[in-house]
Amino acid sequence: MAKLIGPLHSLDATGALGKAITFTGSTGGARAIVYKKPSGTGTPVRKALYSAGCTAWKALTSDEKQIWVVVGTKTNITGFNAFMSNWLTAPPLPPGTTWDGGTTTWDSGTTTWD
Repeated sequence: MAKLIGPLHSLDATGALGKAITFTGSTGGARAIVYKKPSGTGTPVRKALYSAGCTAWKALTSDEKQIWVVVGTKTNITGFNAFMSNWLTAPPLPPGTTWDGGTTTWDSGTTTWD
């Protein structure tokens, strides 16, 4: 009996079986990759930040969205992707945060941030 070495008894199978196994093909041959559930403590925080960004995008006016479309055109991405890229790398300050005009000082007043 012949020994089968390709994925799913085929030399060119590609795609996924649910979240169990993903089959890919390349010049080096076919590969089967077993799904591993993502782990890490940052995932819920990242999801919450992404969700807040989506809500903020929906709250923008059409003129504000058009600005992001122009920004995204420079890097060949959509306006939404440009907005979210900016949102996820430099999220806005939490609601209620105010700038005090530089009156706050640290280390007994020798350093000021204004």
